[in-house]
Amino acid sequence: MTPQNANTPPEKSRNIELGAKLDWLDGKLSTRAALFRTEKYNERTTDSDFAGQAYLLSGRRHSTGVEFDVVGRLAPKWEVYMSYSYLHKATIDAIGSAQAAVVGSPVGLTPKHTGALWLSYQATPQLRVGGGIHGASVNRPLQGTTGAASTTAKAPGYVVGDLMAEYVIDETWTAQLNVNNVTNRTYGDQLYPGFSISGPARTALLTLVARF
Repeated sequence: MTPQNANTPPEKSRNIELGAKLDWLDGKLSTRAALFRTEKYNERTTDSDFAGQAYLLSGRRHSTGVEFDVVGRLAPKWEVYMSYSYLHKATIDAIGSAQAAVVGSPVGLTPKHTGALWLSYQATPQLRVGGGIHGASVNRPLQGTTGAASTTAKAPGYVVGDLMAEYVIDETWTAQLNVNNVTNRTYGDQLYPGFSISGPARTALLTLVARF
């Protein structure tokens, strides 16, 4: 905890959403769509007159977009989960006097497209298998930093695949194997002006669950 943090009240934000939900196949499958606007209207900013004392709550940014979800059963043995989000705009609306960001510039770490798809199949009464993908479009670092990297750095879009197998041994024990990032793809998960942090490499996880 720094003196600046300790002397600054919490930030505030609001989210406005207009959506609709429809159920299909006798309620077994649900679809949802929504338009949203999220605004952080008193973001922490810096000011040279208060350096080392407190942040100002004078910053403001907003984002608008649309999102879709599909969840449920396509058939007695098939389950699906799908989500997609399109970010139409993410913009800096106000800044502090000591910041290098430009009003009207895009907000960093906000890819235009993000999504995930997962399908599972009940192969036998004991065995369930599944697989899916998740990913995002090109990503750029946080705005308002100095240096050429702050405007030229980017992480390319990516799609990563995962697999799962679950076996019910008996009424008490269940074993599940998850393999994430099955192709061992290298992708930028977190991006900063001078470097990026890669997403997790291929990972296999075997879990044994006991129910009492």
